[in-house]
Amino acid sequence: MFALEVTEELQCWPEQESHERKWVSVRDAFKLCRYEWMHEALHEFVRLMSGKTMQPSSELPEPPGFFIVKPTALTI
Repeated sequence: MFALEVTEELQCWPEQESHERKWVSVRDAFKLCRYEWMHEALHEFVRLMSGKTMQPSSELPEPPGFFIVKPTALTI
């Protein structure tokens, strides 16, 4: 479970082999929580989002760049 601001939805992504993407409502997300800490984290996220004025995206700092490194076979 990840709380993210989605700006673009890609058909393929780097973690596709290990992470499933499933869009659900907050109500359904609570039902899908396996552990109590997930319920607590989701509840806190909803509380923060419902009472917080969001900062305009133009004022947010630029995120750091990242690189995806593909492992290659080492020839000796």
